[in-house]
Amino acid sequence: MMSISARWLAVVEAWRKRPWLGLVALAGLVILAYLPVWHAGFIWDDNEYVVDNVLLNSVGGLRAIWDTPGALAQYYPLVFTSFWLEHHLWGLHPAGYHAVNLLLHALNAWLVWRLLRAWRVPGAWWAALIFAVHPVHVESVAWITERKNLLSAACSLGALLAMTRWAGLDGTRPRGARWYALGLVLFAGAMLSKTVSCTIPAAWLAVVWWRRGEWTRRDLVGVLPMFVLGLALAWLTMTLEHRHLLQTAYDWSLNGSQRVLIAGRAAWFYLGKLAWPHPLIFIYPRWSVDAQVWWQWLFPAAAVAAVVALWALRRRIGRGPLAATLWFGILVSPTLGLIDFYPMRYTFVADHYQYLASLGPLALLAAGLSRPTDRWTQRRCAVVLTGLLMVLGILTWRQSRDYRDLKTLWTSTLAKSPSCWMAHNNLATILLDQPGALDRTESHLRAALALKPEYPEAQINLGIVLIRRSRPTEATHHFLAAMRYSGDVMLPYQTLGVLLSTQGPLKDQVGQLAEQLRQQPGSEALADRLGLVLLYHGDFESAREWFAQLTARQPNSAFAFRYYGRALQGAGRSAEAAKAYRRALDLDPRDFEVINNLAVVLMQTGHVEEAVNYARQATRLAPFSAGAWANLAVVLEAQGKSAQAASARSKSLALRPVPAAQ
Repeated sequence: MMSISARWLAVVEAWRKRPWLGLVALAGLVILAYLPVWHAGFIWDDNEYVVDNVLLNSVGGLRAIWDTPGALAQYYPLVFTSFWLEHHLWGLHPAGYHAVNLLLHALNAWLVWRLLRAWRVPGAWWAALIFAVHPVHVESVAWITERKNLLSAACSLGALLAMTRWAGLDGTRPRGARWYALGLVLFAGAMLSKTVSCTIPAAWLAVVWWRRGEWTRRDLVGVLPMFVLGLALAWLTMTLEHRHLLQTAYDWSLNGSQRVLIAGRAAWFYLGKLAWPHPLIFIYPRWSVDAQVWWQWLFPAAAVAAVVALWALRRRIGRGPLAATLWFGILVSPTLGLIDFYPMRYTFVADHYQYLASLGPLALLAAGLSRPTDRWTQRRCAVVLTGLLMVLGILTWRQSRDYRDLKTLWTSTLAKSPSCWMAHNNLATILLDQPGALDRTESHLRAALALKPEYPEAQINLGIVLIRRSRPTEATHHFLAAMRYSGDVMLPYQTLGVLLSTQGPLKDQVGQLAEQLRQQPGSEALADRLGLVLLYHGDFESAREWFAQLTARQPNSAFAFRYYGRALQGAGRSAEAAKAYRRALDLDPRDFEVINNLAVVLMQTGHVEEAVNYARQATRLAPFSAGAWANLAVVLEAQGKSAQAASARSKSLALRPVPAAQ
């Protein structure tokens, strides 16, 4: 009777002759392990990337995806092009986007198999299977936004396979320039999907050293264009992220010692999750970093010691373990905290950061369990690996259920990490509009503020809850707290303005606040805040003066021109307001409120046709905004298109909340 290992060898040999069979098998395994994802919806950043992304609607948007780096917070045109195509194929049905993610993950597992076989790594098929069903990859696969991870990995693996042929690392003679050109093009695709792929050339050099023990001049010259391209696009990404994401009130200052401590601990954290993937949390707790605590230095010291030990033992145990370690360290290095990135505000680690980096340790595990030469040991290793795959598959199935919808995701996050202040707030925003859920909403918001009092979004949301509970005076305290902590977040000013305009007894507080701010004329921040308070209190002439000064001081501030336009519009200066709004759109083309307001002032100044164009753009940016559709109805009526105006008006009415029965 044929042994289990012999059967596997026969199957793999058949798939070697027909590689597409291996791809079909891996796709089936991925679909089975990720069954809950088929019924999942959009979560968190999916709204920004897909649902509310106006650039997905037109050919002009596709052009902007490629030729306007600042049109989106991140310049990942290949990712957004894939979303653009899907948007035109199946609209906003999440199942289609999830299906593409699943197929990309299966393709990546297949490329892992082909690449490891080309590098003659024992147990390449086992490594591909483990990669396909390891639960640490659920975040990358089940979250539509992480298409960037999957697509960049597919291009990176393809580039490495082409470079393997070009360099002859597969045991054949080195190939010609066509393979090198293919590798370069695929690497560019990886960079245009996610710029952490800039580390791929360094990982490639580690592989070359492992296979040959040295680098040739051809190897070094070959990766030089990749390094140049990688650094250029990485610089662009960092610039855009600092402009769109990192300019907040959060203090990003970490000294060198703290960054080393974060990096050392994060590296071991990722290896620990590969070995024991429980619990897996969407947002892990952000640990305290203190260079004065001696044991925190054990993490980076142990990492350095491990690399040194593997180097010293390379002649005894081979270069493979060190190469796998270098692969892991190089590919995960951009997310170890050595440079700032936005999620560091609330966590230092995330499962999707090690998607491709995990291949090094997983391949090392599969190779170690596939090396035995005697039949009995081979059979036991095959049984162990089969059991491991079953366990991992079950864990992946269970973990993928957390990504069904936002409420499930945040509830699961809090169950595993009760101290996650962001999850408390985000779950509260979901509960806020659910009937009879005000008590639970307030409880979550107070828990968030107990954990992080300087959290402006939670202060705002709690203020809204208190307004609904008819406690406006208490709500005002939270809005004012949000103003202290918010930095560039403007929502607290708007919400406070609405409150002050509807609560007569509170109007005196605006005067008191204005007087306090006037006593400190040298403070630009206070002057800006006074301008906003005046604006939302209805003193448009005074607000206009303040924001005129602000635009003079900050001629490249979209915020300044946005609110300057609002003040001019309120003061009845429509033509001047239109100029201010146009300047704001030059600086921030996706500002829905500015586009909507520009349509209004253009109509007021007689530019009806242009007003219609902007009003339509506003409805594309915010298709569920009753105000945007009502505005479109008004400008269409002014243009004489009564039928279209009636249609827009009916959409506006359908989106307005139905008044509660008295």
